[in-house]
Amino acid sequence: MTSFRSSLAARLLAVLAFPVLTAQAQDAPAPAPAPALSIPKPGILSFDPLQGTKVTDIDGVSVCERQLTDTYGNRRRVVYLYPGPTGLQPACAPTATNTAAIVALHYGNGTPERMANLTRIGRLVASDGITVILPAAVAGRWDNDPDPRLDKRNRDDVRFIGDVIDQAISDFRLDATRIYMTGFSLGGFMTERFLCQEGQHRIAAAGWSSATLLDSLGGFKQYQTFDDHACDAYSPLPVMTFHGTRDSRVNYKGQTGYRSAPDTAAFFAHRNGCGSAVRTALPDTQNDRTTVYYDSYAADSCSTALPVRFYTIVGGGHTWPGNEYQYGVTGVTTRELDATLVLWDFFKGFHR
Repeated sequence: MTSFRSSLAARLLAVLAFPVLTAQAQDAPAPAPAPALSIPKPGILSFDPLQGTKVTDIDGVSVCERQLTDTYGNRRRVVYLYPGPTGLQPACAPTATNTAAIVALHYGNGTPERMANLTRIGRLVASDGITVILPAAVAGRWDNDPDPRLDKRNRDDVRFIGDVIDQAISDFRLDATRIYMTGFSLGGFMTERFLCQEGQHRIAAAGWSSATLLDSLGGFKQYQTFDDHACDAYSPLPVMTFHGTRDSRVNYKGQTGYRSAPDTAAFFAHRNGCGSAVRTALPDTQNDRTTVYYDSYAADSCSTALPVRFYTIVGGGHTWPGNEYQYGVTGVTTRELDATLVLWDFFKGFHR
């Protein structure tokens, strides 16, 4: 009986561990409902890190949450990281002024807290005094596809994210010319849509990992009837992307409905008026089964002087490069670079 139970348990674990893939980009499965948690005060987050409901403490980084209502009446959570007393605060009380900010969009079925922990983006708050804005999607899924044939009755995330930025600029006294955006996986797709449709009005640069360009956003022929919804409205901005060649969820080489990762970078480079890319290999120092090179469409090759840089993680999976957190990722994570630090080094050179 013991042997039978052990065998059954092993088979069940094997089934649960096997990734389910479809023709479309998929993110981590929705987490199981958390057990009832004791909430200390209204508006305070619960403290179970295994459920992704706590941002890991970093000295000198305050965390707060607000509930905002979007134009469809959805109550939406937004988590903020800013310089101040360490850890979760009962209310948002920033004291710094004129700071830069990064809007970070979580992966599908993720949370703001898990995105903060995946990227360890709070380090930038501690080191550079910036603010980080982490909105939550409705039911964990962003409205990243502009195809009007999709059901849009309950959300407009382009507008919601824009409203979140505007309110944060006012309430956190941010520098409106130094707002940046990043995302992972579905959050990366949403970053692309926002960049295309609203970026020139709100952000100074954008970057993402494990996302490629949707046909519906890039204006392919079958979508010409609604090009006003596509990336034809894009005004050039600096862009940085990362993608693993062994990404099992968002194919590096492209698939039906999506461009390849190299073609996605080339699309934005073309829109920025850039010439040919120059390829550079990073030193292989980590013995982690990955190597990294990047294609740089340098500013001096672009008529807009706005560069595009695309990092290929050879052997890398569906991950955030350099992360130490395992929610939402599959495959090998490179240690050859830290995407959060590389992105910030890129972002901070630009303003609107």
